[in-house]
Amino acid sequence: MWIQAIQERPDLIPYYYSLLEENKTCDVRHADFYLSETSSSLLAQHFFAVHGSMAYPVPNTVSSDLLTEIKREISKKLVMCNEVLIQVLYKSGVVEPLETIMSKASTKKSAIVPFAELTPEEIDVLPHVEKRMKLCKPEFCMATIDILESSGTASVVNSKDLGHYDIPRTLLSGKIDHHCETHQRKCFCREALIVFNILSLQSDKLLQAGNRLSNNCNDSFVKLLASLSMQVCELNPPFCQDLHEVPQSMQTSLNLSVTKKREETLQKEKDFLSAQLSERDTSHAQELLKLQSKISALEKDLLLQLVNLVNVEQEISERWKKSLQDLHMEMSNKTTDLERDKIFYQERLAAAEEDVKNQKKAHSHKVSILNDMNDILRKRLPDKFERLS
Repeated sequence: MWIQAIQERPDLIPYYYSLLEENKTCDVRHADFYLSETSSSLLAQHFFAVHGSMAYPVPNTVSSDLLTEIKREISKKLVMCNEVLIQVLYKSGVVEPLETIMSKASTKKSAIVPFAELTPEEIDVLPHVEKRMKLCKPEFCMATIDILESSGTASVVNSKDLGHYDIPRTLLSGKIDHHCETHQRKCFCREALIVFNILSLQSDKLLQAGNRLSNNCNDSFVKLLASLSMQVCELNPPFCQDLHEVPQSMQTSLNLSVTKKREETLQKEKDFLSAQLSERDTSHAQELLKLQSKISALEKDLLLQLVNLVNVEQEISERWKKSLQDLHMEMSNKTTDLERDKIFYQERLAAAEEDVKNQKKAHSHKVSILNDMNDILRKRLPDKFERLS
């Protein structure tokens, strides 16, 4: 039912997509089984419309370690999705399965290419990239670019640990899809693609920076997009005008200056990191001494506490031992008194029982005498009645 509905009425796609996202009704429980490839493609288009063209779905059940690895290998915006929605996106053919991407990432080999091994044409690309990046990120420097000889896909990967951008050499070769015609003027599709990929890695941060630096309604992003939309460097002064004022005969010197500038920047970065490392070593050494002093003080305190604990334990043991002895003596005396009282009361009980027994015999004898007297009187009674009559 849903297949025909979303194909005939595209306005139902957002509603059905929300059902897939929630995954709480039986309508979507087996969506990856009954949806056609066309329906899956429509849902995939809606997914990218909601989350952006650089989005990639990731199962919401992955561990934190695997998620970190995925972020390192996939230079896209990760969107946490349930398994049903992910299988539908896979079925569309638009989204490459995560297992395939991770297997490619594990098999690809990358090696950093020295700038000295780059051709003049490849090096010429980098100053233009730097010029365009400085429009939105003034602190951007060519020294943060590392060229990789990679067998993987032609994408820019941000190495967050070092703050550098790893760019495959294939993006510098010019053997990429071009978005403008190349007649007598040189196109700058390579530069635009590299800048786009770098910006897509941290667009949120750049957007905030652009808003802070803007003095009017046109922020840095508008300037950059206006620059890239023309696709021809000569039409974009003054962004890289100084790069074209150098005569053709001095291009080799320009390339060497690029390498020299990168080396100087990297040397400054190395010195800065070395100073930071030395400062951290000193700080760690001081912290280690403080920790060792604390450990020594804690050990002394612990030893003192152990001695006090032994003394307290011995004192408590002796106190309880004396208490038990006193209690035992008291119980022994009470037992002796009770035994004596028991004998006394047993003797009194025996005497009382003997007295009761004697009294019982006396009462029995007295009753017998009274009975005999009664019998005698009964026998005399008729004679007295006769005398009276």
